[in-house]
Amino acid sequence: MLILNGNYFYDRNKESNRDAPEQCSGSYTVNRKTITIFNIAGEKCGVIANGVLSKATKLASGKWWYSYCKPAIVGEYASYTQYVNDMAEAMKLLNK
Repeated sequence: MLILNGNYFYDRNKESNRDAPEQCSGSYTVNRKTITIFNIAGEKCGVIANGVLSKATKLASGKWWYSYCKPAIVGEYASYTQYVNDMAEAMKLLNK
């Protein structure tokens, strides 16, 4: 389970959408060097890479654009310290 700004995300590789707790806002997958965040409908909406949370937007050409802002599903953090702590916890998933 990944928690970002108080929002819960379940691991897509371990749980299905039916098995996820009701309080989950979406899901995530752990890749080799990144964590991809999906909304509850299964659409990619963000990525965590190198300890930075980025918003993912699909362009008309089919390519992905990553911008340095928080995905709407996560929301704005109340403090930078909370953001840093959440990113540190998320990056631990890459080292498993």
